[in-house]
Amino acid sequence: MANKDCNNETDGGGKKYRIAIIGSGPIGKLLACTADLSHPRIELVQYEAETPPLRPGFGYGLGPQVLCALRAADAALAAKLERACLLGPSWMKWWHSAAAEDCMLADVHMPDNMASKVHGWIGREALLELLDANMPTKAGPLKYGKQLTGIEEVGDSLELYFEDGTKDHVDAVFGCDGIHSAVGEEFVRGQYMFIGTKGWHVLVFPIEQGRSINIASFCFEPERQKNDLGRPPRPTKESILAYFPGRSERVDTLLNLMMDHTYQRLELFHLGELGAFTNRNVTTFGDAANAMTPHMAGSMSTGIIGVAKFVREWNARIQALPADDTTDSDITRVFRDASRAYEAAHRPLAQKIVRFSQEQQHRWGGGVTDYDVLAERFHFLWHCADDMA
Repeated sequence: MANKDCNNETDGGGKKYRIAIIGSGPIGKLLACTADLSHPRIELVQYEAETPPLRPGFGYGLGPQVLCALRAADAALAAKLERACLLGPSWMKWWHSAAAEDCMLADVHMPDNMASKVHGWIGREALLELLDANMPTKAGPLKYGKQLTGIEEVGDSLELYFEDGTKDHVDAVFGCDGIHSAVGEEFVRGQYMFIGTKGWHVLVFPIEQGRSINIASFCFEPERQKNDLGRPPRPTKESILAYFPGRSERVDTLLNLMMDHTYQRLELFHLGELGAFTNRNVTTFGDAANAMTPHMAGSMSTGIIGVAKFVREWNARIQALPADDTTDSDITRVFRDASRAYEAAHRPLAQKIVRFSQEQQHRWGGGVTDYDVLAERFHFLWHCADDMA
């Protein structure tokens, strides 16, 4: 029989209430940083399927809704995140790309009616480093190379099974493991979207305080090809460029620049109709709960808003429990009540953003050039956490 990965006994021999976080991306680490797990009866363990070095460090656009939500969960961490981001009032410049030249459609600034009139950008590695620096000591070392293969209910607790043959016994699970200089000086303070008319678009934005940029190119494929998931992650340059017909010289330069450096092909998925976020002793967050396409830069922000809503419910309840005489049933009740409140508050919003993001894909790549049509969903996104202020 395989040994368990963790010992669930305290130094004094009393049983701990063990909570496992599955996944060590930004959402999993944010949950470990902001959820109050300091109760003496609680023990935290965190598992990550991958082994270092982890996947390439992409970047995130963090709008005012992110900082608004995070302030409600942890004001000090929100202030640190704001300082770590590259900030600017101009969110994005839109260009319509044609073979002859690019025509700028709009320089989109943050709305005047927002409390925070700046948009932020941060690299994945920088965000993870910030969260690591604010991780509570109780979190303990993260366990890498632990691919979860199954969860089984054993009485009121859970048995976790991993691909390496090991297992662990826990009382509750938080699922955060996701789902399946050519650019010029102006890129340092903003991001650009080139809108093609042949089903493609290219996004460029700064990370690492402007020292690096991300180039993300998106294209659509016929429905019949979407089940072909065995293709190599690094296709040839010629096969990539074929997806971007009618591109301008500037876009061609960007695509070639991207492929001359580090690039990776990703298959993008979204969940469509969202299922339940919580079920007895398991609650999901981020892409595990509401995976979506990245066409509104809403995936990370939606995950952060969800964590903030859960943390607000969890912290108030767990802090009301006495340090002594708290039973497993007491903590389980807090877990379930907070999880249900989180789902009720967040799932309708997440569902709407998932749908908007999917619809935005066709607007970017469908030749739409009307500012109001392109921007309306983003105005909703930027205001979606106003009720948490």
